[in-house]
Amino acid sequence: MSEVLVPIHDPDRGFRIWHLSEIFRGPNTGRYIPNKDDLVLDWDTGMYRVVGNDLSTGLSRLEPWYGPKEGEGVTLENSLLGIDIGNQGESFRAYIDTSVTPHTLACDSRLHIHGTAPTSIKVFKGTDISDTGTVISAMYDRNNQLLGENIPLELVTMPDANNKAIKTPVVGHTLSKLDDGEVVTAVVYDDLGYVRSYSTLLVKNTTFIRSTEANRKYITSIHLESPFLDKNEPNVLRLPINVAISDVPVIGVVTYSDGSQMKLPANGGKFKLYGMTHFVSTIVGQKIPLVLTYHLSPDEINYGAQAGDSKHISVEYWGTTTEFEKSYSVKIFAFPRWVDGIRGYELDYWLYNLDRHKVYNITNLVTFTNNSEFFRPLQYNVKQKLVLSVEMDKVDTAYPKYKFVQAIDLTLMSPGTSDQTKWLVGFQPNQDPMYGHDLVAKVQFVNTDYWLVDITSGFNSKEEWLRHVYYDAKPLFNPLSEDEAPMPNLLVLKTKNNRYEVPSDDWDDHIEFVNDLNDGENLMIEFVYRLDETDLQLGVAALPVKAVQHLD
Repeated sequence: MSEVLVPIHDPDRGFRIWHLSEIFRGPNTGRYIPNKDDLVLDWDTGMYRVVGNDLSTGLSRLEPWYGPKEGEGVTLENSLLGIDIGNQGESFRAYIDTSVTPHTLACDSRLHIHGTAPTSIKVFKGTDISDTGTVISAMYDRNNQLLGENIPLELVTMPDANNKAIKTPVVGHTLSKLDDGEVVTAVVYDDLGYVRSYSTLLVKNTTFIRSTEANRKYITSIHLESPFLDKNEPNVLRLPINVAISDVPVIGVVTYSDGSQMKLPANGGKFKLYGMTHFVSTIVGQKIPLVLTYHLSPDEINYGAQAGDSKHISVEYWGTTTEFEKSYSVKIFAFPRWVDGIRGYELDYWLYNLDRHKVYNITNLVTFTNNSEFFRPLQYNVKQKLVLSVEMDKVDTAYPKYKFVQAIDLTLMSPGTSDQTKWLVGFQPNQDPMYGHDLVAKVQFVNTDYWLVDITSGFNSKEEWLRHVYYDAKPLFNPLSEDEAPMPNLLVLKTKNNRYEVPSDDWDDHIEFVNDLNDGENLMIEFVYRLDETDLQLGVAALPVKAVQHLD
């Protein structure tokens, strides 16, 4: 094991001059801790004054010391972090090159700003740095587009040192023409937009140009992506009156100076779309202001970022509600289907909308969201809370690219071969009663191609049967024109391979069909309202099949 060197500190030692190699700066460096106001010398980088020590780490704080200039009496108070606003220090210059437009503005490269918090400076004409002061600094991109007034800071390159907190301004620009000797004031800002320090500099017209970090990318813009953005007014979000605001897909996009992009959800995290929680979804045509805000990371640069609790960029949008669109009011019907005693149940899904022109089997398209429980196909008498998700453009290309989400409650009551209630489904939060109590399709074998089925499930009237088999599944209805979903006049019975149409008035008949279903599997019943040659698709039910010797 290598020897651990303990730094040596003698607070009673008198003034000394040290070589930088003797000073403790971490492992494998010198082992002496100098006292405050000692002088440290390095042949490559110059002289430093010890301004303090951290005895918990043994590290010393050093500031460059250039010595007074003859006849000027310049001292360390001329450094950017400590100069008096009323004193025009002559140690540092602001170099302006008017041979190019916009003019180049370069602060003296010796102007060091200490600390990790400062991120930029803004240069004012004269010494007035109030709201009425005149800002002369600016930053432009390669296409001479204005990026903002703040000039970012970059770390100073220091030989034999891992610098993380000593910075200097990059080369900026100005449109102002100033005479030699005029005073300008540089104000230092941190990443929250607060003033950290200020200093005065003297203008010098010159052709001096110091290179910026041309390869360092910065943020040029942010914008919103959503299938509900107006194609003609890209800053307007148009939402049908019946679309849930929480389901609206909004993506924030950051564009960088090198052309690359980053996409993140705009409903939280670094992106936030403010105003959505107050969106009025019941008043057609009313506009409300929305603001897309991106909060910058400490290592990200944008020359037009606003100050505040955190450095951020904001873009204004508008939200408006459009006319009721029936195709956007959708619902997923979900039913368990018995497989066997080893695998238990699987889930089948159908999608309906208020257009009522189509019904979609979306069993292979539905997924569970990240905040959903996993479906447990063999766990009985435990309510499972599932959150279903489907990409609507995959259901039908007529839909925009957005994700529809719906929550259901599901309780598996018994295996499919049981004589008891097989399962219960809640299509609405805390639905009582849940759908599925005592539902069964009893089938009787007569011969190979002839079966009879009883779908009454023990109910004595059509109204009672429809209430439990149809309405308890919560079919869609238009609240602007309907009190509840229309009553069907046609039943469509579906097995694995066969389809049978039955008038709804014949709900209690023994219906002839060819059975290809096993016990526990579901006979599907689609509820239809037929008017002339038009069929309105209202909803669907699932009745587990049970073979019996004789129908009652």
